[in-house]
Amino acid sequence: MFIWLFILILLGIYINFLSKKNAFKKLFYSVKFSKEIVEIDEEFEIISIIENKKIYPITYLNINQEYPEEFKFIEGNNFKGIFKTKMSVLPFQRVKRSFRVSCLKRGRYILKNAEITCGDLFGFETMTQFYESFAEIVALPKSYSLKRLTPYGSYTGDISVKRWIIEDPLVNIGIKEYTGREPLKQIHWPSSLKHQKIMVKEYDFTTDNNLLIALNIETCKPFWQKIDGDAIERCISITRSLVDEFESLKVPYGLISNAQNFLNSTLHNPGLGLNHRLKILESLGRIDYSIFCPFEDIIKTKNSIKNTTIVVITPIILDEYVSPINNLTKFYQKVVLITLNTNNIEKLTKQIEIYFEGE
Repeated sequence: MFIWLFILILLGIYINFLSKKNAFKKLFYSVKFSKEIVEIDEEFEIISIIENKKIYPITYLNINQEYPEEFKFIEGNNFKGIFKTKMSVLPFQRVKRSFRVSCLKRGRYILKNAEITCGDLFGFETMTQFYESFAEIVALPKSYSLKRLTPYGSYTGDISVKRWIIEDPLVNIGIKEYTGREPLKQIHWPSSLKHQKIMVKEYDFTTDNNLLIALNIETCKPFWQKIDGDAIERCISITRSLVDEFESLKVPYGLISNAQNFLNSTLHNPGLGLNHRLKILESLGRIDYSIFCPFEDIIKTKNSIKNTTIVVITPIILDEYVSPINNLTKFYQKVVLITLNTNNIEKLTKQIEIYFEGE
Protein backbone atom coordinates (compact mmCIF):
# COMPACT_ATOMS: atom_id res chain seq x y z
CA MET A 1 0.00 0.00 0.00
CA PHE A 2 2.85 2.36 0.84
CA ILE A 3 4.41 1.56 -2.51
CA TRP A 4 1.26 2.64 -4.33
CA LEU A 5 1.05 5.77 -2.22
CA PHE A 6 4.70 6.51 -3.01
CA ILE A 7 4.03 5.95 -6.71
CA LEU A 8 1.05 8.32 -6.60
CA ILE A 9 3.17 10.97 -4.89
CA LEU A 10 5.89 10.61 -7.51
CA LEU A 11 3.28 10.73 -10.26
CA GLY A 12 1.81 13.89 -8.76
CA ILE A 13 5.24 15.51 -8.54
CA TYR A 14 5.96 14.54 -12.13
CA ILE A 15 2.61 15.90 -13.38
CA ASN A 16 3.19 19.09 -11.42
CA PHE A 17 6.68 19.35 -13.00
CA LEU A 18 5.26 18.91 -16.50
CA SER A 19 2.51 21.41 -15.70
CA LYS A 20 5.10 24.04 -14.81
CA LYS A 21 7.52 23.22 -17.63
CA ASN A 22 4.97 23.26 -20.44
CA ALA A 23 2.37 25.50 -18.85
CA PHE A 24 2.03 27.90 -21.80
CA LYS A 25 2.17 25.28 -24.53
CA LYS A 26 -1.19 24.88 -26.26
CA LEU A 27 -2.72 27.32 -23.78
CA PHE A 28 -5.14 29.81 -25.34
CA TYR A 29 -6.89 32.80 -23.84
CA SER A 30 -9.53 35.12 -25.30
CA VAL A 31 -11.96 37.74 -24.05
CA LYS A 32 -15.00 39.28 -25.71
CA PHE A 33 -18.08 41.40 -25.02
CA SER A 34 -21.64 40.17 -25.42
CA LYS A 35 -22.49 43.43 -27.25
CA GLU A 36 -20.58 45.81 -29.49
CA ILE A 37 -22.55 49.00 -28.73
CA VAL A 38 -24.33 49.86 -25.47
CA GLU A 39 -26.04 52.75 -23.77
CA ILE A 40 -24.61 54.15 -20.55
CA ASP A 41 -25.70 51.96 -17.57
CA GLU A 42 -26.89 49.22 -19.93
CA GLU A 43 -25.87 45.74 -18.75
CA PHE A 44 -23.64 43.54 -20.89
CA GLU A 45 -21.34 40.59 -20.32
CA ILE A 46 -17.59 40.22 -20.42
CA ILE A 47 -16.81 36.65 -21.47
CA SER A 48 -13.35 35.18 -20.88
CA ILE A 49 -12.29 31.79 -22.26
CA ILE A 50 -9.22 29.76 -21.29
CA GLU A 51 -8.39 26.57 -23.22
CA ASN A 52 -5.85 23.91 -22.30
CA LYS A 53 -5.28 21.73 -25.38
CA LYS A 54 -2.66 19.34 -23.98
CA ILE A 55 -2.81 15.95 -22.26
CA TYR A 56 -1.80 17.12 -18.77
CA PRO A 57 -3.40 19.69 -16.52
CA ILE A 58 -2.36 23.15 -15.39
CA THR A 59 -2.37 22.89 -11.61
CA TYR A 60 -2.13 26.61 -10.91
CA LEU A 61 -3.29 29.39 -13.24
CA ASN A 62 -3.89 33.04 -12.43
CA ILE A 63 -5.34 35.58 -14.91
CA ASN A 64 -4.91 39.31 -14.37
CA GLN A 65 -7.09 41.12 -16.90
CA GLU A 66 -7.04 44.91 -17.18
CA TYR A 67 -10.45 46.60 -17.19
CA PRO A 68 -11.38 50.27 -17.66
CA GLU A 69 -12.26 52.05 -14.42
CA GLU A 70 -15.51 53.18 -16.08
CA PHE A 71 -16.80 49.58 -15.91
CA LYS A 72 -19.11 48.72 -13.04
CA PHE A 73 -19.44 45.05 -12.11
CA ILE A 74 -23.09 44.23 -11.38
CA GLU A 75 -22.34 41.42 -8.93
CA GLY A 76 -19.55 41.31 -6.39
CA ASN A 77 -16.96 43.95 -5.67
CA ASN A 78 -15.86 46.49 -8.21
CA PHE A 79 -12.26 46.15 -9.32
CA LYS A 80 -9.97 49.11 -9.81
CA GLY A 81 -8.23 48.40 -13.07
CA ILE A 82 -7.38 44.69 -12.74
CA PHE A 83 -9.63 41.68 -12.25
CA LYS A 84 -7.92 38.52 -10.92
CA THR A 85 -9.07 34.94 -11.57
CA LYS A 86 -7.45 31.84 -10.07
CA MET A 87 -8.15 28.28 -11.23
CA SER A 88 -6.83 24.86 -12.21
CA VAL A 89 -7.42 23.59 -15.73
CA LEU A 90 -7.79 19.92 -16.64
CA PRO A 91 -6.41 18.34 -19.83
CA PHE A 92 -8.34 19.41 -22.94
CA GLN A 93 -10.60 21.57 -20.79
CA ARG A 94 -12.24 24.80 -21.93
CA VAL A 95 -13.25 27.13 -19.11
CA LYS A 96 -15.69 29.91 -19.92
CA ARG A 97 -16.58 32.61 -17.41
CA SER A 98 -18.83 35.63 -17.79
CA PHE A 99 -19.34 38.73 -15.70
CA ARG A 100 -22.22 41.21 -15.90
CA VAL A 101 -21.01 44.76 -16.26
CA SER A 102 -22.31 48.23 -17.11
CA CYS A 103 -20.46 51.27 -18.41
CA LEU A 104 -20.59 54.54 -16.48
CA LYS A 105 -19.31 56.89 -19.17
CA ARG A 106 -19.48 57.44 -22.92
CA GLY A 107 -16.50 56.25 -24.92
CA ARG A 108 -14.64 53.51 -26.76
CA TYR A 109 -13.19 50.82 -24.54
CA ILE A 110 -10.72 48.06 -25.36
CA LEU A 111 -9.71 45.05 -23.28
CA LYS A 112 -6.12 43.93 -23.74
CA ASN A 113 -2.94 43.11 -21.84
CA ALA A 114 -3.97 39.96 -20.02
CA GLU A 115 -1.23 38.69 -17.69
CA ILE A 116 -1.36 34.92 -17.15
CA THR A 117 0.69 33.27 -14.42
CA CYS A 118 1.21 29.49 -14.20
CA GLY A 119 3.02 27.54 -11.52
CA ASP A 120 3.07 24.60 -9.17
CA LEU A 121 0.06 23.30 -7.29
CA PHE A 122 0.51 25.79 -4.45
CA GLY A 123 1.61 28.75 -6.54
CA PHE A 124 5.05 28.92 -4.88
CA GLU A 125 7.01 28.76 -8.13
CA THR A 126 5.44 30.72 -10.98
CA MET A 127 6.04 31.92 -14.53
CA THR A 128 4.26 34.84 -16.19
CA GLN A 129 3.41 35.54 -19.80
CA PHE A 130 1.40 38.32 -21.46
CA TYR A 131 -1.39 37.33 -23.82
CA GLU A 132 -2.55 39.71 -26.50
CA SER A 133 -6.33 39.83 -26.43
CA PHE A 134 -8.58 42.38 -28.06
CA ALA A 135 -12.22 43.20 -27.36
CA GLU A 136 -13.91 46.51 -28.17
CA ILE A 137 -17.13 48.10 -27.01
CA VAL A 138 -18.60 51.58 -27.58
CA ALA A 139 -20.80 53.32 -25.02
CA LEU A 140 -23.13 55.86 -26.65
CA PRO A 141 -23.59 59.38 -25.29
CA LYS A 142 -26.50 60.24 -23.04
CA SER A 143 -29.45 62.16 -24.42
CA TYR A 144 -29.72 65.87 -23.66
CA SER A 145 -32.89 67.73 -22.75
CA LEU A 146 -33.31 70.28 -25.53
CA LYS A 147 -35.54 72.30 -23.19
CA ARG A 148 -32.34 73.49 -21.52
CA LEU A 149 -31.52 75.49 -24.66
CA THR A 150 -32.74 79.08 -24.77
CA PRO A 151 -33.39 81.04 -28.01
CA TYR A 152 -31.24 84.15 -28.36
CA GLY A 153 -32.42 87.49 -29.70
CA SER A 154 -35.90 87.98 -31.13
CA TYR A 155 -36.95 84.35 -30.85
CA THR A 156 -39.10 83.41 -27.89
CA GLY A 157 -40.30 80.14 -26.41
CA ASP A 158 -38.81 76.69 -26.31
CA ILE A 159 -36.51 75.23 -28.91
CA SER A 160 -38.42 74.08 -32.00
CA VAL A 161 -36.58 71.61 -34.18
CA LYS A 162 -39.35 71.71 -36.77
CA ARG A 163 -38.68 75.40 -37.32
CA TRP A 164 -35.16 74.58 -38.46
CA ILE A 165 -36.51 72.56 -41.38
CA ILE A 166 -37.33 74.64 -44.43
CA GLU A 167 -41.05 74.52 -45.01
CA ASP A 168 -42.41 73.65 -48.42
CA PRO A 169 -44.92 76.36 -49.47
CA LEU A 170 -46.62 73.85 -51.77
CA VAL A 171 -47.80 71.67 -48.89
CA ASN A 172 -50.44 73.51 -46.88
CA ILE A 173 -51.58 71.43 -43.89
CA GLY A 174 -53.83 73.91 -42.10
CA ILE A 175 -54.22 77.19 -40.30
CA LYS A 176 -52.51 78.35 -37.11
CA GLU A 177 -52.36 81.47 -35.01
CA TYR A 178 -49.89 84.18 -36.00
CA THR A 179 -46.74 84.13 -33.79
CA GLY A 180 -44.97 87.19 -35.17
CA ARG A 181 -42.36 85.19 -37.10
CA GLU A 182 -44.38 84.35 -40.21
CA PRO A 183 -44.23 86.64 -43.28
CA LEU A 184 -47.31 88.70 -44.10
CA LYS A 185 -47.94 86.71 -47.28
CA GLN A 186 -48.85 83.70 -45.10
CA ILE A 187 -51.79 85.49 -43.43
CA HIS A 188 -55.09 83.79 -44.15
CA TRP A 189 -57.56 86.69 -44.09
CA PRO A 190 -60.85 84.74 -44.17
CA SER A 191 -59.81 82.73 -41.09
CA SER A 192 -58.52 85.87 -39.38
CA LEU A 193 -61.92 87.54 -39.77
CA LYS A 194 -63.71 84.43 -38.57
CA HIS A 195 -61.58 83.98 -35.41
CA GLN A 196 -61.11 87.70 -34.77
CA LYS A 197 -57.35 87.28 -34.59
CA ILE A 198 -54.57 86.98 -37.12
CA MET A 199 -54.29 83.46 -38.53
CA VAL A 200 -51.65 82.22 -40.96
CA LYS A 201 -51.25 79.27 -43.28
CA GLU A 202 -49.24 76.38 -41.82
CA TYR A 203 -46.90 74.59 -44.20
CA ASP A 204 -45.30 71.20 -43.83
CA PHE A 205 -41.77 70.17 -44.73
CA THR A 206 -40.84 67.52 -47.25
CA THR A 207 -37.99 65.01 -47.43
CA ASP A 208 -36.39 67.13 -50.16
CA ASN A 209 -35.01 69.15 -47.28
CA ASN A 210 -32.14 67.80 -45.22
CA LEU A 211 -29.86 68.91 -42.44
CA LEU A 212 -26.17 68.83 -41.70
CA ILE A 213 -24.99 68.88 -38.09
CA ALA A 214 -21.53 70.43 -37.63
CA LEU A 215 -20.10 69.34 -34.26
CA ASN A 216 -17.10 71.16 -32.81
CA ILE A 217 -15.04 69.75 -29.93
CA GLU A 218 -12.40 72.51 -29.92
CA THR A 219 -12.61 74.68 -26.79
CA CYS A 220 -9.51 76.88 -27.12
CA LYS A 221 -6.52 77.72 -29.30
CA PRO A 222 -4.39 75.61 -29.35
CA PHE A 223 -6.92 72.90 -28.55
CA TRP A 224 -4.68 70.96 -26.12
CA GLN A 225 -3.96 73.95 -23.90
CA LYS A 226 -7.28 73.88 -22.05
CA ILE A 227 -9.64 71.04 -22.91
CA ASP A 228 -13.10 71.50 -21.40
CA GLY A 229 -14.23 67.88 -21.25
CA ASP A 230 -17.56 68.65 -19.61
CA ALA A 231 -18.54 71.14 -22.35
CA ILE A 232 -17.46 68.70 -25.07
CA GLU A 233 -19.59 65.95 -23.52
CA ARG A 234 -22.63 68.24 -23.40
CA CYS A 235 -22.18 69.14 -27.07
CA ILE A 236 -21.93 65.45 -27.98
CA SER A 237 -25.11 64.74 -25.98
CA ILE A 238 -26.93 67.62 -27.73
CA THR A 239 -25.90 66.13 -31.06
CA ARG A 240 -27.24 62.73 -30.04
CA SER A 241 -30.62 64.23 -29.06
CA LEU A 242 -30.88 66.09 -32.37
CA VAL A 243 -30.07 62.92 -34.31
CA ASP A 244 -32.90 61.14 -32.47
CA GLU A 245 -35.24 64.06 -33.15
CA PHE A 246 -34.48 64.25 -36.86
CA GLU A 247 -34.87 60.49 -37.19
CA SER A 248 -38.32 60.65 -35.56
CA LEU A 249 -39.31 63.48 -37.92
CA LYS A 250 -38.09 61.45 -40.92
CA VAL A 251 -35.94 64.29 -42.19
CA PRO A 252 -32.58 63.26 -43.72
CA TYR A 253 -29.64 64.35 -41.56
CA GLY A 254 -25.88 64.14 -41.74
CA LEU A 255 -22.97 64.88 -39.43
CA ILE A 256 -19.57 66.50 -39.81
CA SER A 257 -16.99 66.97 -37.06
CA ASN A 258 -13.38 67.90 -36.40
CA ALA A 259 -12.96 65.06 -33.89
CA GLN A 260 -9.86 62.92 -34.42
CA ASN A 261 -11.50 59.52 -33.84
CA PHE A 262 -14.56 60.11 -35.99
CA LEU A 263 -15.69 56.79 -37.47
CA ASN A 264 -14.35 56.15 -41.02
CA SER A 265 -14.31 59.80 -42.17
CA THR A 266 -15.10 63.39 -41.21
CA LEU A 267 -18.52 63.34 -42.88
CA HIS A 268 -21.66 61.25 -42.68
CA ASN A 269 -23.84 62.23 -45.64
CA PRO A 270 -27.54 62.91 -45.02
CA GLY A 271 -29.68 59.83 -44.66
CA LEU A 272 -32.38 58.11 -42.64
CA GLY A 273 -33.00 54.75 -41.03
CA LEU A 274 -31.86 52.77 -38.00
CA ASN A 275 -28.52 51.81 -39.53
CA HIS A 276 -27.75 55.43 -40.46
CA ARG A 277 -28.68 56.59 -36.95
CA LEU A 278 -26.64 53.86 -35.26
CA LYS A 279 -23.58 54.61 -37.38
CA ILE A 280 -23.69 58.27 -36.39
CA LEU A 281 -24.31 57.48 -32.71
CA GLU A 282 -21.38 55.05 -32.78
CA SER A 283 -19.21 57.83 -34.20
CA LEU A 284 -20.28 60.07 -31.32
CA GLY A 285 -19.45 57.30 -28.86
CA ARG A 286 -15.94 56.89 -30.30
CA ILE A 287 -15.00 60.57 -30.13
CA ASP A 288 -12.17 61.52 -27.80
CA TYR A 289 -10.94 65.05 -27.09
CA SER A 290 -8.37 65.25 -29.89
CA ILE A 291 -9.02 67.13 -33.13
CA PHE A 292 -7.49 66.66 -36.58
CA CYS A 293 -8.04 70.24 -37.73
CA PRO A 294 -9.45 73.57 -36.44
CA PHE A 295 -13.22 73.89 -36.58
CA GLU A 296 -13.12 76.93 -38.88
CA ASP A 297 -11.45 74.79 -41.54
CA ILE A 298 -14.30 72.26 -41.35
CA ILE A 299 -17.04 74.82 -41.95
CA LYS A 300 -15.02 76.74 -44.56
CA THR A 301 -15.04 73.65 -46.76
CA LYS A 302 -18.14 73.83 -48.94
CA ASN A 303 -20.09 70.60 -48.63
CA SER A 304 -20.76 68.93 -51.97
CA ILE A 305 -24.11 67.63 -50.69
CA LYS A 306 -26.89 70.16 -51.10
CA ASN A 307 -28.20 70.76 -47.59
CA THR A 308 -30.98 73.20 -46.81
CA THR A 309 -30.11 73.63 -43.12
CA ILE A 310 -26.89 73.46 -41.12
CA VAL A 311 -26.91 73.16 -37.33
CA VAL A 312 -23.62 74.22 -35.75
CA ILE A 313 -22.96 72.87 -32.24
CA THR A 314 -19.97 74.36 -30.43
CA PRO A 315 -18.85 74.72 -26.80
CA ILE A 316 -17.71 78.28 -27.49
CA ILE A 317 -17.57 80.79 -30.35
CA LEU A 318 -13.89 81.61 -30.74
CA ASP A 319 -12.82 84.70 -32.70
CA GLU A 320 -11.65 82.51 -35.58
CA TYR A 321 -15.17 81.05 -35.98
CA VAL A 322 -17.12 84.29 -36.44
CA SER A 323 -16.45 84.98 -40.11
CA PRO A 324 -16.79 81.32 -41.30
CA ILE A 325 -20.06 80.91 -39.38
CA ASN A 326 -21.47 84.12 -40.85
CA ASN A 327 -20.47 82.94 -44.35
CA LEU A 328 -22.59 79.80 -43.91
CA THR A 329 -25.66 81.92 -44.67
CA LYS A 330 -24.44 82.14 -48.29
CA PHE A 331 -24.62 78.38 -48.80
CA TYR A 332 -27.57 77.28 -46.64
CA GLN A 333 -31.18 78.40 -46.58
CA LYS A 334 -31.11 78.28 -42.78
CA VAL A 335 -28.24 78.37 -40.28
CA VAL A 336 -28.81 77.34 -36.66
CA LEU A 337 -26.15 77.76 -33.97
CA ILE A 338 -26.12 76.09 -30.56
CA THR A 339 -23.45 77.27 -28.14
CA LEU A 340 -22.75 76.72 -24.45
CA ASN A 341 -21.07 80.12 -24.12
CA THR A 342 -22.33 83.51 -25.29
CA ASN A 343 -18.80 84.73 -26.11
CA ASN A 344 -18.80 86.56 -29.50
CA ILE A 345 -22.48 85.84 -30.00
CA GLU A 346 -23.18 89.52 -30.79
CA LYS A 347 -20.79 89.36 -33.77
CA LEU A 348 -22.96 86.87 -35.64
CA THR A 349 -25.37 87.98 -38.31
CA LYS A 350 -29.06 88.21 -37.45
CA GLN A 351 -29.83 85.68 -40.18
CA ILE A 352 -28.52 82.95 -37.88
CA GLU A 353 -30.94 81.38 -35.41
CA ILE A 354 -29.01 81.09 -32.15
CA TYR A 355 -29.58 79.01 -29.02
CA PHE A 356 -27.48 78.93 -25.88
CA GLU A 357 -27.56 76.87 -22.72
CA GLY A 358 -29.80 78.46 -20.11
CA GLU A 359 -29.66 78.08 -16.34
